[in-house]
Amino acid sequence: MGWFGFGGKKKEAAPVPSTDEFLEVLQKAPAVMKAQKDQISALEREIAELTEQVMNFQSNEVKVPEGEEMKELKKAASVKMMATPVAEGGIKDAPPKPPAPAAPAAAPAAAPAAGGGDGGASTGDVKKGAKLYKAKCAQCHTIEPMGSNKQGPCLHGIIGRQAGALNYDFSNAIKDSGITWDGDHLNKFMINPKKYIPGTKMVFAGLKKEGERNDIVAYIAEACSE
Repeated sequence: MGWFGFGGKKKEAAPVPSTDEFLEVLQKAPAVMKAQKDQISALEREIAELTEQVMNFQSNEVKVPEGEEMKELKKAASVKMMATPVAEGGIKDAPPKPPAPAAPAAAPAAAPAAGGGDGGASTGDVKKGAKLYKAKCAQCHTIEPMGSNKQGPCLHGIIGRQAGALNYDFSNAIKDSGITWDGDHLNKFMINPKKYIPGTKMVFAGLKKEGERNDIVAYIAEACSE
């Protein structure tokens, strides 16, 4: 009989795990924690991607630009029209157009700086780049000296640094890319990170406007020199 006359069966205590079972659980703990961490990272990347898409939609950033291929086709068509003879019924026996005077010989180009060029950094606007960086990049990257890593690595000192060399959980695609970051690589990477380095974990919709990329690269180069 239990209390107040009610019958009841005494609850048995849970069995105590053996030493081997306890050690086995401890051995599996790091793998379980890593799996949970990977899941959290994947969710954070998905959130960042959705946030970027919303920002691009709100700023009408998602547009279909005129590709370089289309520009080349238009240019070729214009040249062809100029070279086509006048059709029957048009002006005949027109005097030939005198040849254009030869252009003066161009001065030899200066040797590019080590690292492959500045990729538009010299033509970018640092002040505009600072505003664009804050809107497009600061959510995932710090830029100040000794800045901490966030969703992405700190970008201070990235100019001239080997890709994947920073103490950060980079993807193998970044580590094996063989890239030494400079303005040119940064500029092209920002167009479409996943296309420029297939396999990268970076979640970014990309910047299609060359002027905005040049401004951001100019700002990063300025910040890295501080």
